[in-house]
Amino acid sequence: MLDLQPFENLFASISRITGLHLDVVHEGEFISAGAAAAKENVLAEELRQLSLQSCSQKNFQQRTIHDRFHLFAVPLTLNGEQIGSLAAHCAAEGQLGALLNSGATPAPCSAIVQETLNNLARHMEFWWTNQHESEEMAEQLAESFEELHLYSNITPQIEAAVMSQKKFQLLLTDLQDIMRVELVFSRFPTNPDLNVFAFRKQGQEAAVKQTAFIDALIGAIPSHTLAKRERYYIVNNSSLAPAYRDLHPSPFRFLAVTIQHGDNAYGWLGLVSFNMEEIFRRSELRLLISIAEQMGFVMKNSALFNELGQFVIDVVRSLVHTIEAKDVYTRGHSERVNQFSMLMAEQMNLSNEEKKFLHWASTLHDIGKIGIPEAILNKPASLSDDEYAAIKSHPETGFAILKPLRPLADSLPGILHHHERYDGTGYPKRLKGNQIPLIARIIAVADTFDAITSDRAYRKTRSTEEALAIITDVAGTQLDPELVSVFKDIPLKESASGGQNDTVPGGG
Repeated sequence: MLDLQPFENLFASISRITGLHLDVVHEGEFISAGAAAAKENVLAEELRQLSLQSCSQKNFQQRTIHDRFHLFAVPLTLNGEQIGSLAAHCAAEGQLGALLNSGATPAPCSAIVQETLNNLARHMEFWWTNQHESEEMAEQLAESFEELHLYSNITPQIEAAVMSQKKFQLLLTDLQDIMRVELVFSRFPTNPDLNVFAFRKQGQEAAVKQTAFIDALIGAIPSHTLAKRERYYIVNNSSLAPAYRDLHPSPFRFLAVTIQHGDNAYGWLGLVSFNMEEIFRRSELRLLISIAEQMGFVMKNSALFNELGQFVIDVVRSLVHTIEAKDVYTRGHSERVNQFSMLMAEQMNLSNEEKKFLHWASTLHDIGKIGIPEAILNKPASLSDDEYAAIKSHPETGFAILKPLRPLADSLPGILHHHERYDGTGYPKRLKGNQIPLIARIIAVADTFDAITSDRAYRKTRSTEEALAIITDVAGTQLDPELVSVFKDIPLKESASGGQNDTVPGGG
């Protein structure tokens, strides 16, 4: 039934202002009626016939009866189909009727009525169309609420760059609950660490049985089937499928979809149910395929992520070796600064993410020296102003070299600012105190300590005790005093546990 409630006030207002009474005729019946039509049987019948004529001819119709009423009708459509007409009438003796009866302006006035009714009809059709679409959407959402709820919960888990076994286990448990099945599993022939399942019964014996059962399920899928090319395989009743009949003493339903990205197939995502009164719905199949597609996307990203990570590691090693080949006095320096920095990170209970950023920044903090001539790096005498300026450029040069490597983006601040001083007199940006990124302040302490305890072109190495005294003396000016305190605990603990007096863990 067409909903006319939104238009009732509009119809009433038009009637009061113009004397034009509006009716909607649907399948030959009035579903709203103007006052005059309700009272005049002849008028109502004439309006009905005019409305039918308007529908059949699909255009505006008008008529005058007994010199008492002017009648009009325009067709109404919904989704391209005729659903009735918008009918109108007015009394000949009224204000509008007088204009229509006037010999001077009948045509223009009639045209205005026609335009008004057509515009009103289009407005009503637009509103009904939107209402119909909204109702359909609400019905679809209600029917698929559980699937949507599952999808919204699972998607954030899947979108991570790398999926762990724990994440897969949580995902399959959610899927089992929503799908109301006894068993959900994933199988990856080339990545068995992600072979997990969710099963109603717990215990090692049940796990062993289910693992064998799952392997048999996958093994029985025909190698060449239309369904497999469509990325799924379904068995609605195992007792009727020879390949599956003997896999379990009870009849079951089985649905599996391929986990793949493009032409790369990684494995299977499967469901098993022993409730034979139900069937796998089309919506459940679509949902499982959608989840498997996202899992395939993540597997592809994981492979690319691992390849990229290895590439970055290889690039880093190559750059560090290149620098140390240029500067004979700093061989092993980057490795030692990295080890000192990571020991401090452990002492400070930094997060794994912060440790990762610090690891790369401390390893690569001197990467900018690759652009400095060896004669300057290895010069035993004092440096000239120009030579010292070249040395001071290495943090910015390192930043520029590594900036294109996106996996290192969060490590760049440590590389750029590891020569800032706590009192704000360092370089390149003269940052002060906590303006200096934490990882840069950590590297500064480790870098200073290793420089003091290593041979340099311009001086010999100092002992651990001397180095600790020096960095304590510059705490608050050159170095962050709190981080110096953290660092001082590291060699003392190592020494107390039997380490060498003049070395720090990882030092040389």
